[in-house]
Amino acid sequence: MSSLQAGTAAVDVAAAPPGLAHKAREAVAWTAGFTIFQDLLQFGVTLTLTRLLPPEAYGKFTLVNTMIGFFTVISYREILNHTLQVRSDADTHYQVHFTAGLFIQSALFLTTNLVALGMRLSPRYAPAAPYLHLMSLLLPLDLVCEFRVKMLERQLDWRRLRTLHAIGFGSGASLAVAMGLLGF
Repeated sequence: MSSLQAGTAAVDVAAAPPGLAHKAREAVAWTAGFTIFQDLLQFGVTLTLTRLLPPEAYGKFTLVNTMIGFFTVISYREILNHTLQVRSDADTHYQVHFTAGLFIQSALFLTTNLVALGMRLSPRYAPAAPYLHLMSLLLPLDLVCEFRVKMLERQLDWRRLRTLHAIGFGSGASLAVAMGLLGF
């Protein structure tokens, strides 16, 4: 065990908490690993679903995913990034952020359902409308999930964050393939 002499007291280097450089290396490793996993899994799911689903069903799946992706981009996620810029945990007002997020995500949920209702008026897009209604439930759920993600990012807990991301992404991919196998 190594120690440093600091004045008259010995400081145990092995017991010191990991520094910012260690956390940065850990962030790069976990994020790179997750990104590779995500890209490979997404490629595999795409290949699998294009073979399982008829072109019309795959088109509906892609349209709904694209629309939910668009609404996610304009969601509260980007505003929630502000919590990462506040230096003190005491100055991070999660209740204010949650209230604003609840308002924004509720508005997006309603907007998504209005878009789905509009899609029902078009014979071309009407078959995808029920799926957009169903997937719109992800928007309120995203508020709660993203809150926890930002809390883990503030704590620099990359291992837990990327492990939870991988479990969620793997579960979603498994669910998509299972639904494709069952004919949904």
